[in-house]
Amino acid sequence: MDPHTRKRWQLLTNNMELKDSEIVEIYRRRWQIETQIWVVMIANLLVKLVKAQVNRMWSFSNLVSLLRHSLGYYYDLVPFLENPERVAASSFVGGRSPPGQLQLNLV
Repeated sequence: MDPHTRKRWQLLTNNMELKDSEIVEIYRRRWQIETQIWVVMIANLLVKLVKAQVNRMWSFSNLVSLLRHSLGYYYDLVPFLENPERVAASSFVGGRSPPGQLQLNLV
């Protein structure tokens, strides 16, 4: 029985030395890791799909970094990734970012 959720599990194992609760905990941790792996794989696939729609050449790591830093802003994604300096500058009064916000100086 799972001590956290009080659910009853049926798991097969050939390890008869561990307690039931230890086996359940091993499986719980494994499933958490597998879930994290799936989330990362899906996120990477989405970034690759976005990258395929943009004409500007981005390295995968730079694209991920830019997307991560711009999540709090509402931009049309493809035009933003084509010319982030122009889109970001035109989004703020006077063409400047608010103090303390991300400044984009991309080459």
